[in-house]
Amino acid sequence: IIPCSVQQSLLISETNVSTDGRINAITDTLIVYCNPEVDIKVGDRIIYDNKIYTVKEEPRKWQSPTGRVSNQQFKIVEYKG
Repeated sequence: IIPCSVQQSLLISETNVSTDGRINAITDTLIVYCNPEVDIKVGDRIIYDNKIYTVKEEPRKWQSPTGRVSNQQFKIVEYKG
């Protein structure tokens, strides 16, 4: 997806631990801002920085009143473990 901006999420990584203390999974989350016309859906996969990320939630479209800086925002997550 070009052009786009990829930013760290406030929640940089999350660990899922089982009841017996074992780590089930670790996830890294990023936020993507891109053109509102980009066709992106939940579950789509994106390669960023040589890692495979999955679109985590429905994209949110932000319409500028002037139309100059409209974009859509969505989270991508990398699953590890």
